[in-house]
Amino acid sequence: KWNDKQLNIAVQCLIDGFQNINGYDNYISRDLLEGIAMKLNETQTDSVFMCLINGLKGNNEKNRKLYAESIGYVSMKLNKKQLNDVFKCLNGQLDRIFSAFIHGIIAAKASEKQLEEVVNTLIFVSKHSNNDKDKDRSLMRLLELISTKLNDKQLYLL
Repeated sequence: KWNDKQLNIAVQCLIDGFQNINGYDNYISRDLLEGIAMKLNETQTDSVFMCLINGLKGNNEKNRKLYAESIGYVSMKLNKKQLNDVFKCLNGQLDRIFSAFIHGIIAAKASEKQLEEVVNTLIFVSKHSNNDKDKDRSLMRLLELISTKLNDKQLYLL
């Protein structure tokens, strides 16, 4: 069991790692975050989230995928505004397959309320796909990932 002081130190190491400073590595940070995400308090989650969302907006696709995957690990602790920020950021990405993959990570771990946001995003994207086969395939893969978590109303809407 980690106390708050230990978690604060771990969070700072995570942030340093995601920024590749002080000798820490972003892959190690991702792996550490996966293990401690649910132990973080709100302030710690906010700090990690800000680091990750800023990294997600970067130009390096390899790093964006790592940041997005890491956001998936803390997704159950995100508030509605943070989750919306993730969706806005992902919807602005040119790589739609990447965007759908990350939505899947978030959806697979989402609460019912957050899952509702995922469903609404799916509906919007599907209505605006303009018969884009890659986007349609991505949406189908995402539906496969989250289908077991959808309630009857959400399934009907899709």
